[in-house]
Amino acid sequence: MDTNAKVKSFLRLIDLTTEWFGKFAGWLVIILIGVVFWEVISRYLFNAPTIWAFEMSCFLYASSFLLGMGYTLQNKKHVSIETFSNYLSPRKQALLTCVCYMFFFFIIIPPLIVFGIKFAGKACLLNEHSYSPWAPPLCYIKSVLPLSFFILLVQGIADFIRRFFYAVKGVQF
Repeated sequence: MDTNAKVKSFLRLIDLTTEWFGKFAGWLVIILIGVVFWEVISRYLFNAPTIWAFEMSCFLYASSFLLGMGYTLQNKKHVSIETFSNYLSPRKQALLTCVCYMFFFFIIIPPLIVFGIKFAGKACLLNEHSYSPWAPPLCYIKSVLPLSFFILLVQGIADFIRRFFYAVKGVQF
């Protein structure tokens, strides 16, 4: 197997993983809609509000948002300001993106992963619970933070590799 084939299969594995998490995030939104629907029915039809629905909806929304970051990057749906780059050739645009990855993305995301691991680890170690009447454990929701930034980092590496090869060799992966 030549190097290009290995790189392509590595990138494909990253893409499939990111796509799976993106679709999972989409299903979390469906569950979120169900939770909100249940709360509205319980509260206004049966006059029996739940103690868990509001917090669960916050957890589901945060999880869907965070777990969808890598998928959003994969599909190039993040906000970008292209005032300057529109005047560059496609290969120079790819090079500019690689430089931005090196000076911004790869500097910011790894510390967020480390912070998230410490943040979630402390919650798990201390068996932290929320202060609401429902009081769910926070270990799980806080663990979504480092996981989602890791997925974003890995997808960023894949995007960087693609753009780097295009900028240097004109080869698309």
